[in-house]
Order: sequence, then C-alpha cells, then structure tokens
Amino acid sequence: MGIRVEVLEHGSDAMWIAIGPLVMSRQVVKELAGPVYSSPATTWLVALDGAVVVGFASLRQVGGAWAFDYGYVVPERRGKGVFARLAKERDKLVRKAPAPCRALIPERRWKHYEERGWTELSRRGSWLNIERAS
Repeated sequence: MGIRVEVLEHGSDAMWIAIGPLVMSRQVVKELAGPVYSSPATTWLVALDGAVVVGFASLRQVGGAWAFDYGYVVPERRGKGVFARLAKERDKLVRKAPAPCRALIPERRWKHYEERGWTELSRRGSWLNIERAS
C-alpha cells in the first residue's frame, strides 16, 4: 500500500481540493453524525493513494488541549491500515506541542484508542468522549 499523508492547514486551497468532495458527501456526513467543520486552529491530515484521497483526520487546538475532531476512511480502504497511518501522523504533530488530547468517537473505534492509552470520560449512546494525557 503506497499511502502517504499530507498535512494541510485550514483554509488552504489544497485542503479544500483534497477533502471537499468527501466532506460534502451524504455518506460522510451520515457516518460522522453531522457536517464537517474547519477553523483556523484546525490542521488536516489527508491520506492519499497516488492522487486519490482515501481518508482524512483533523487536529484542532482548543485552549490548552488538542481536539481530534474527525477521522474518516473510504469504505473500500477500511481495515487496511489507513486510519492507523493517519493516527500515527496526528500523534507526531501532537508530540511537538504537548497538551492533553480529547476526542468524541463512535464506539466502534474505541479499541484503536484504548490500545494507545486513551481513557473513556463519558458515553452518550454509541459515542464516547475520551482523553489521553500528553
């Protein structure tokens, strides 16, 4: 698998060109339980196989913490290490500016985070509010 990850800043033309078609699709909005937002404090990680976007993740600074807002991999590439690669790159960015990390994730993704030292703070339906100290 020739996956590479690009780090793109909020508002850049490259960011919207890369993730725009995905984040605007009904399937992605449905799976992520709502529309995708970006702000000046957001950094995007985009997984590419050649020129094809196969996933994305975001990282946002909120006060003294990092928020892991979004993570998505196209259905045909799930279970093939794309999300793990995005998470690894996101973790590298977080280590450069240590702070607690927080995320709201679907319950089905819990194992991935639990294996990496996250703890569950609360639960609402099938969504978990989780945290990891830096």
